[in-house]
Amino acid sequence: MNRSLLFAAAVLCLGLVAFSTAAAVPDARLTVDSVDVDPETPTAGSPVTITPTVESSAGSTEPVDIDAVTLEDGDETLVNVTDSGALSPGDGITVPLTTTFDEPGTYDLTVNVTGTDPAGNTTAIEEPVSLVVEPGAPQLEINTEDAVNGTASTVEGLVTNPTEGTLRDIELSIAGDGVEGLTDRRTVSSLEAGEEREFTFDIRPETTGTVSLETTAAYRTGTGTEDSISRTDTIAIDEAAYDVSLEVTALDGSETEDDDLDDVGDIGIDIPGIGGGGGVEGDSGSVNSDIGVIVSNVGNAPVTDVTLDSMADGESFSVRPVATTLDPGTEETIPVSITDRSAANLSFEATYDTGDQREAVTTAIDRSTEQGSVAVTGADIDFDGEQATITGDLGNTGGGSVSGVVVAVEEGEDVSPAYPSRDFFLGEIESDGFAPFELTAAVGENATQVPLEVQYTVDGEERTETVSLPVEERGEDEDDGLPSFVLIGGLAATLLGLALLLVVLYLRRR
Repeated sequence: MNRSLLFAAAVLCLGLVAFSTAAAVPDARLTVDSVDVDPETPTAGSPVTITPTVESSAGSTEPVDIDAVTLEDGDETLVNVTDSGALSPGDGITVPLTTTFDEPGTYDLTVNVTGTDPAGNTTAIEEPVSLVVEPGAPQLEINTEDAVNGTASTVEGLVTNPTEGTLRDIELSIAGDGVEGLTDRRTVSSLEAGEEREFTFDIRPETTGTVSLETTAAYRTGTGTEDSISRTDTIAIDEAAYDVSLEVTALDGSETEDDDLDDVGDIGIDIPGIGGGGGVEGDSGSVNSDIGVIVSNVGNAPVTDVTLDSMADGESFSVRPVATTLDPGTEETIPVSITDRSAANLSFEATYDTGDQREAVTTAIDRSTEQGSVAVTGADIDFDGEQATITGDLGNTGGGSVSGVVVAVEEGEDVSPAYPSRDFFLGEIESDGFAPFELTAAVGENATQVPLEVQYTVDGEERTETVSLPVEERGEDEDDGLPSFVLIGGLAATLLGLALLLVVLYLRRR
């Protein structure tokens, strides 16, 4: 065979191959128009649905039966859906493919679609899908403030479900070396997508310094997968410092509802260094007083079973409970009546427990300091209808002088200051001295007491005290003599009689 014949045969064979290839192109052709992912941000352990939209190409001339739609990860088939139906030319169909990824990461997947036309020819198409799977665990946030050795502390936390599925049976726990868990376990039955929940642990450190705390959340995903996640935080633990302080202050009577102190007056025994001054002298000549002892926890650890003992010249006259537990930074004010206490020295002792021992703190007041002190004595109220005149003496019962003394009528129930003497200036009163005063007030029928206010200065300190004078029952207004018209008539008759007597005497002389 010559070369011309060989070339012709080769050309013929190539033409036959080309014709055969062209004839093998099917009349039904498939395309993947789009692929949707739900949720858009899948998480490990939670279901994710990948939905391709399969269409029969507009250029197809024959219908096609969809034999299988598969989701593959390399050589592994994750989902296989068969017999999804038939497509006419230009039609489309969506095929949901649902699976779960146990581990987070990036997955390069493939959607494969195969179909058969009426002539039995097979057509296929594949579409790559790239998927990022995020961790499906809950998120933990822990707030670790400084704690104190041997003292119960609260650790606050927050657990959040960042996934788009429900997390269930969440068990939270905390642990750390040198830390005792008083309440170290919490449970959350379910946590919906995007939901968050606050929680607390109660711990008691048994050491000092910096300690690591590990918080763990065990959980179950929506598909039943069980897993856990942990985080580690540090907490600074200080040495416990127990410290309680005492402060004495004057009370005005409104700061306590103690029945034992209802009768305590506003003007109290003069105590150097605290508010108050003088007193209202009663029938027995005693002086009423109401003071408050402020018990404060200025340490960093709570104290328990706190009590206050009040003493006059070393002898106890009142023991009162303060608090079962007094936390750091808190205080309690205990009212103490020192009515009729003539002792020069008052002292107060607070006792408390620090866990393994009993501690005490004391403070004292020396009332022997020479200071002025005022007292209202010899007070009297005279009425002329509703107009009242209040007279009395303001005495200085202390060892020093008082200056700038002013006594005035205060507004009260059915009582108000009235001209001409709503207030009275007394000036300076020396020790053991006194000064009279006179005030006027409008006092109604319903008034039971007349309130007075005394202002004065002791050692440069301005003080204001109050005293209430009782209003005694007033009888009906009466005149000492007869009614005025009787008096006038009697006087006229007397004058007439005298005139007649003079006339008779004159006639006799003639």
